[in-house]
Amino acid sequence: MEEENARRYHRFLVSELITVFVCGYLIYTVDTTLGYGTDLRFMIPGALLILVLLQNCGYWGYRYLLARGRVSDRRRVLKIFAFFKRLMPVLFLLYPAGLIFEIFTDASKILALITLFGGIVFILALVEHIGMYYIDIKRMKGGKRQPSELAAELSDKGGPS
Repeated sequence: MEEENARRYHRFLVSELITVFVCGYLIYTVDTTLGYGTDLRFMIPGALLILVLLQNCGYWGYRYLLARGRVSDRRRVLKIFAFFKRLMPVLFLLYPAGLIFEIFTDASKILALITLFGGIVFILALVEHIGMYYIDIKRMKGGKRQPSELAAELSDKGGPS
């Protein structure tokens, strides 16, 4: 059973790594193609999405090593994820704060296409974060919320609160 779980976690890890590379490439391509240069209205949500995806990679790598019996300090690993769970909402405030600042300084820039793309990427990052740390969105049926695997581990008595 552990070998089957290890293979499953390895597939998840590889899938997340591929997703990180594809998203990074798409963010770079969209940013350079639209001709806005390095625009924070798109780069901040892109960086948030990549950060959340890298956290997913770290989690599935941790679960893979745990299934293989190679994790020596489970509490320390879970403390790192608990830290990111507290940090990410603060980082998610950067994008709306930047948009509000943009409205006050130059409201005409807010209607640019890059802002729409940034908003879409921001929503994707937010959904990915919620799916990782709070609710298992993939298994949500009929409005029943199930905690994600990481949320269950963090709320477990063995992990930090």
